[in-house]
Amino acid sequence: MNRRKAILWTLVILNMAAIFIFSARNAEESSAQSGFIVSLLAPLFGGNVPEWLETLVRKCAHFTEFALLGAWAGLLSMEYGRHWLWGAVFASLYAVTDEVHQLFVPGRACQAFDWLVDTCGALAGTGLAALIRKRRKRNN
Repeated sequence: MNRRKAILWTLVILNMAAIFIFSARNAEESSAQSGFIVSLLAPLFGGNVPEWLETLVRKCAHFTEFALLGAWAGLLSMEYGRHWLWGAVFASLYAVTDEVHQLFVPGRACQAFDWLVDTCGALAGTGLAALIRKRRKRNN
């Protein structure tokens, strides 16, 4: 295995582990984590934090963690000569397992909308990684 594949495999596995750890937090711990980010954003709203902000923070977290996983998995699939979309498929399937995992965590739930947000993140990350790789190849 070449160095690039080994690095990408490591990034994929670390990203998956991080997602698993975040999903293993119970509802109270998860809310506290989101609440911390919301408190950092509160000054932008003059201290009057809108109710929808915590939901937005949570969905952005879902999108971002799966955008990263999609990017790493997409780059890895291209290293093996596969189409970059396989990375998004992989990340989307992992999102399904993540939502099922949350069924077993106190106060958490399996939500189809979260899977959709995760999949959109995976597609965005994988697509961006493919565009960057294509541009770098063209410039070399």
